Amino acid sequence: MVVIDQYWQCAQVTNKLCGISAEWIYCQMRHETQNFSNWGATFAHNLAGIKQFKAQPDWFGGDAQSPEGDNYQVFEDDSAFAIYYAHYLSLYREDGIFEAQNLTDFARALRHGGYYGNMPGMNDEESIQNYADGLTNAYEECFA
Repeated sequence: MVVIDQYWQCAQVTNKLCGISAEWIYCQMRHETQNFSNWGATFAHNLAGIKQFKAQPDWFGGDAQSPEGDNYQVFEDDSAFAIYYAHYLSLYREDGIFEAQNLTDFARALRHGGYYGNMPGMNDEESIQNYADGLTNAYEECFA
């Protein structure tokens, strides 16, 4: 298993609070952060591309603008993100996130709830498969 302990611990905290597989959460965080290398992971403690929902922390003086023109939320630390993310994922209850049997079902629930949109030139099913493929690649590299 090739995982980064710091982020695996975050996935485990989120799992304990919401019940979704820690492996799936880790794979999603890895997918969303380009293997934990993007600005969200390295500076903002935002491991899932969460858009801004409250004022940024006092210490943050930078630009957190997303490609869509929104702002990404900056978290105080990875633990604060993990706790928030457990509650955030619970918002997808009606979209079937807790009934997901595999990573494609997980990706479908997130898409149905609006977590991510369609990729340019792709319809819903193609976008779901594209996202699921990213999650599956992360799973195979980390847990297979």
